[in-house]
Amino acid sequence: MADLRRSLGAIEAFGFSLSIIAPTLAMAFTTTLTAQSAGRAAPLTYLIGGIIVTLVALSFVAFGRRIAHAGSVYAYVGSVFGSRCGFVAGWALLLMYVTLLAGSTALVGDFGAASLGHAGVEWPNLWLVVAVLGGFLPSGLLGKTCSSPRD
Repeated sequence: MADLRRSLGAIEAFGFSLSIIAPTLAMAFTTTLTAQSAGRAAPLTYLIGGIIVTLVALSFVAFGRRIAHAGSVYAYVGSVFGSRCGFVAGWALLLMYVTLLAGSTALVGDFGAASLGHAGVEWPNLWLVVAVLGGFLPSGLLGKTCSSPRD
């Protein structure tokens, strides 16, 4: 079995730093959209959302103390409501991951195309090209730098 390497390269450190600030960036980018939709009730929507996320997090902590399982949502929901509901919850979580990935990638493409548009670069469906590059470029970079050395 290979020993774990306890050092980070520049790309790994950048990726780790980006993952730390991602929630803050999400709040910064979506605040204007929330304010446009909710108007003066925007702070209330953030308060209600924060309370709901805190309750979900606390339930995960409580279940994690009782059930040691890698399936998280499948195991937790299945232990309370039965395996059929756990199966549906697990697939719903997978669907959420897929739609979150698609939505985030589309936002990267839209922001990138808007930035390039301000620089004078205009192509039809430019957002799609930027989204695909934004989705595959980091995984290609991390795949080359995070590969484990062979024994």
